[in-house]
Amino acid sequence: MANSLKPIFFVLLTLLLVWAAASLTFPFGWDQGIFAWAGDVIVRGGLPYRDAWDIKGPLTYYTYALAQIAFGKNTSAIRLLDLIILAAAALTIFKVATSFAGRLYGRWAAVIFVLWYASLGFWHTAQPDGWASMFVLFAIGPLIVAERDIRAYYYFPVGLIVGLAVLIKPFYMLFALVAVLDAILRYRKNITSSALASAVLAVGVILPIAATAGWFLYNGAFDVFAETWIVYPSEIYSSIAGLRPFSRATGLVQYVEGGMIISVAWPVIVLGMHTFRRESTRKFVVLLSWLLIAIFCVVLQDRFFQYHWTIVIPSLVLLGTKGFRELFSAAEQAGENQAPASKQTIQAVAYALFVLVVALSTVRPTLDSARWAAHVTGLVDTRAYYSAFADAQDARLAAGYIRERTHPSDKISIWGWDASIAFECDRDTVSRFGYSMPLLMGEGTPQREALRKEFLSALHSDPPAYIVISPQSEVILGKHYSLQDFPQFSAFITQGYAEETRFGSLILFRRQTL
Repeated sequence: MANSLKPIFFVLLTLLLVWAAASLTFPFGWDQGIFAWAGDVIVRGGLPYRDAWDIKGPLTYYTYALAQIAFGKNTSAIRLLDLIILAAAALTIFKVATSFAGRLYGRWAAVIFVLWYASLGFWHTAQPDGWASMFVLFAIGPLIVAERDIRAYYYFPVGLIVGLAVLIKPFYMLFALVAVLDAILRYRKNITSSALASAVLAVGVILPIAATAGWFLYNGAFDVFAETWIVYPSEIYSSIAGLRPFSRATGLVQYVEGGMIISVAWPVIVLGMHTFRRESTRKFVVLLSWLLIAIFCVVLQDRFFQYHWTIVIPSLVLLGTKGFRELFSAAEQAGENQAPASKQTIQAVAYALFVLVVALSTVRPTLDSARWAAHVTGLVDTRAYYSAFADAQDARLAAGYIRERTHPSDKISIWGWDASIAFECDRDTVSRFGYSMPLLMGEGTPQREALRKEFLSALHSDPPAYIVISPQSEVILGKHYSLQDFPQFSAFITQGYAEETRFGSLILFRRQTL
């Protein structure tokens, strides 16, 4: 790779710095709003699941709580923590890629990794799946770098980090198999060392999970923890997706065809995999198993949201880096041993693929950065700036409206997915249901009826000052739902509330007796 690309490299670094600043102003999407609301409940002494209902792993909410404790209760806190984790991941990518491709390629690998992540946009960054992706990188990356035999205890921190990923989604435990394969190939015929390394790894994985279970047990909330995180997703949430092998295969093909960067990078990724197979069996097996498990985790969920795909990015970047290194090296060798035309052809292919990957990875970060720059310089006002982020502007306006017209002790209720309203207006929700999915999903099941009964009891015991009716996620629910699908709740609103105002698709009902 020629040094002529150096100016472009520094331009991209500048772009990333601007994007990082811009990302601190990003509003919440539905998911981030739910996580931030649950994190706020934790900061105020509550527990996820028991006091804030959601089905993600507990580390999600405690990470949001940590961001609030460290950087304040605002939408920028989690973005700042996200940037810190991303910077650590970029440094890890640099070190791993440098170990097998040199510093020049290591620097480019780090930049493309961050650009690829930034390309996900505001809705799909600061997501727990992205952090799990980086945790797996922190665990497996050093194994690729370590060339010599390592002691069995080295696998303990690897297990700890995988255990943290498990606290985001249980099936991320599968990544422990990558470390097991590394130990087997590293120690080869030394069965005792392989077994010891695997045992140490298992202890590392189990420890954070056991500590978390112990925490909920200590607080008398283990049953609701297990019911909400394990039982509900397996019995209710996953049943909406069902067993649809054609859908899963289609989702995978669509990502390869239309996944922007991957759609043009796959030739160098395949070349990188082939090169690793030729040079190092252990690294080839580690990277291939890492990638295959990541893809399996995405397909297993059968929803194919963009943030689900973040789990595959680190392994793809490393394989692509190796592929580009091989491709550019082939061009240099062709110039020495073959006709100049051969060198020019290979170089043209290498540069064309490289430019496409870089160009595609900069589209979204450039747009986000330009929009932010226009806002900072006064070309775009605050309302117009946030109106570009889906319906985030409506949620922000609704939160401000409620905050100005309520007392801090007043409570609200959200019928929809906009839990960010409760977080931003700094008002408690009337129940542990900060959004409506558990009250809609699982039609005809005892679980839904029990949750609805609990919700209605909370409403009647302590009627909220405002009820916000916001859109439902038909993608997740699998069908259209309206307020009439919960007749008891609809009747409660009709009898005691009146529509006061609207913000876009959001309807605010105020209690009539106030």
